[in-house]
Amino acid sequence: MDGKEAKKSISSLDEIYGLVEILKDRAKYLTQNSLKQSKSVDVYES
Repeated sequence: MDGKEAKKSISSLDEIYGLVEILKDRAKYLTQNSLKQSKSVDVYES
């Protein structure tokens, strides 16, 4: 495995970590939205 291959694997790892961060942010956003929706539903029920 030469230097180029090593750099390639490192950059792909960076991409994977970036995707993980994006997914975390999206999950956080979705959970916050669903919490807001459930709260508004509670208001309608009461």
